[in-house]
Amino acid sequence: MIEINTDDFHKLNQDEIYEHTYEVFTTRAAPEHRSLGYISKEDEIKIVINDEYELKIDQSSSSFNDSGKRSTSQNHGTTGYVTWGASVLFTKWLMSENSIIRLNDLADCSVVELGTGISGVIGSVIGQFCKSYIMTDQKHILKLLKQNIVNNVDNSFTTSTIENELLRDNGSKKNTSKFGNNKKKNLKKSKDKAGYVLPSSNRIEVIDYDWEDCEFTYQNLLT
Repeated sequence: MIEINTDDFHKLNQDEIYEHTYEVFTTRAAPEHRSLGYISKEDEIKIVINDEYELKIDQSSSSFNDSGKRSTSQNHGTTGYVTWGASVLFTKWLMSENSIIRLNDLADCSVVELGTGISGVIGSVIGQFCKSYIMTDQKHILKLLKQNIVNNVDNSFTTSTIENELLRDNGSKKNTSKFGNNKKKNLKKSKDKAGYVLPSSNRIEVIDYDWEDCEFTYQNLLT
């Protein structure tokens, strides 16, 4: 058996691991493998889902931290401030014929999404098919998340956690998006495809749920 002398080993902390991972992916990796998975660090991006939905997402590139390093001035991470490609791919899969979940079966379901991030891509699209869709994340994420929900979901949903002022402001202000009209497109219902079954009432909620302190925040999901 080989014995390894660990006297000269340096114990890595979480920030050092994060920085090393970032460097490996963005500097050392081949160009085609340098992406960390987020779509862009632009403050405003457009996402199209299967030619059926056009979403305008507001992000916070300054909060995400251009250097890619974990913020030392705050007690939370920064990954939630940008839109990750996995959320788009997952939404497209849920709407595809290959999905094990049928959208028409969600009309009587309540769904809880953990770690939604600021984009709310999945909930903004899939949430309309559910009786209730609850998006959760840490408190510092929720302001932008709520803004993106009202940007991309029509006002037919009910909510007790998104402020009325935000809903009113979004409905009355002129669209200033650099992408032009960001209104959600109507779902296409072709002649050879059955129409979607939507719930009689639709509720979308945004709740502070910190998975790093589950015991303290668990009550938010129960009330």
